Amino acid sequence: MKKISLILMLSFLLICVISCKSDILGTTEVVSTVDTTELVSKDSITTETVTTETTEFEKKEDCFSYPLSNKFIETPSRIVFPHTSIMNYYSKTTGEAYLLCFDPLCNHSYDCLSMSFYQTGLIESENFGYCVYNQRLYFLRGENLFSLGIDGSDLRNELSYGDSGKYFGKEGLMYVKFRALQYLSIYDKFVVFLHENPESGILELMAYDVTNSQLTNISEEQEINTYSFMQYVMCGNRIVFSILKDKLYEIYSYDLNDKNCKQIPTNGGLIDMKLFDGNYIYGVSSSVIDDKRVSSILRVDIDNGECSTILNCDTRRIVLIAVSSEYVYFVPEDVVLLTQFSDQGEYQSSFSKLSRLSKTDGSVQLINSDTRYDIESVFFFEDKVLMSNYDQGPAAPNGTNHRLFIANVDENGNIVDITPFGVE
Repeated sequence: MKKISLILMLSFLLICVISCKSDILGTTEVVSTVDTTELVSKDSITTETVTTETTEFEKKEDCFSYPLSNKFIETPSRIVFPHTSIMNYYSKTTGEAYLLCFDPLCNHSYDCLSMSFYQTGLIESENFGYCVYNQRLYFLRGENLFSLGIDGSDLRNELSYGDSGKYFGKEGLMYVKFRALQYLSIYDKFVVFLHENPESGILELMAYDVTNSQLTNISEEQEINTYSFMQYVMCGNRIVFSILKDKLYEIYSYDLNDKNCKQIPTNGGLIDMKLFDGNYIYGVSSSVIDDKRVSSILRVDIDNGECSTILNCDTRRIVLIAVSSEYVYFVPEDVVLLTQFSDQGEYQSSFSKLSRLSKTDGSVQLINSDTRYDIESVFFFEDKVLMSNYDQGPAAPNGTNHRLFIANVDENGNIVDITPFGVE
């Protein structure tokens, strides 16, 4: 009997030791339906307890699409973004910002994952994306495609064209920026990006299949050799891209699944392609009409190539921000003279008037009346919006150095209650 009691007591003590050790070391996020995690913030004191989610990442029916250069990347439980030279994320569970770091013992120095993105030239979000197919983060650096798990583990060098851009941590400070790979986007199991061929200088369109590590050179496959590969837009399983050939612009549609490529006949010439929605791609153009500079938002039907103008503005430039099933969000260049907060000097704000165009009746609504800073990227979710300011833009609201803000969206679609956001 005494032996049984002793065994039970030792077992209890062993469980306590294991439990204490787990609390000391902390845990990292594992995608499942039942586990919880603790993620340590920058000061190593505040923690976020997260109930992890299922592997399904279903988009809402009224989903938004954003340009490849948008700073915000969505995962099932987070919205990842760069802020003050480090990578942060917004937790959908707590509504707070945290460093993109999963090591509870990390002191968040140069070796920290959240710092490494900036040090290695990865702060540009057009080189960073989330793959729902296998729940991994993919990013480009130099001549390499890297990936890591959603919990920050299992760093892999998926493919390499050379030696540029392989350092991490402190060695990353010696990194010389060489963007041989650029403009990453992800659809299903495919990672798409552009590659600058070092021998010919030609930009090539590439597709990487994460299931079998197979890389397809779409430009070579379709015998498209041109120095003027302009740009591309992801349209579901199709890549719509434009090139300059024999001094004429051509637009093509490539199906990632069946590898079928066809030219899209357009009646409106090339547009600066940025967004897609269903069967349409959206872009902008600029022209001079009656000695006045006019910028337009254009829409092209992917199937038949029909191009139509859906808005004209008496401005030199229009920046497309997002598109939903109901609206096209944009910022017209409209110079506003304001007083700077820090030294009371005057400065110009040019891209602050965030507006939306109704697809139904063509009406335009100014949804951001605060013109004190210029808008670079936005991300809509629930009844909120995250917004980033141009790094080279004017001072931020409230006289701070913030370049990132969170706000509410009221029932009329207006952006209200704008406040600075992000881990300092």
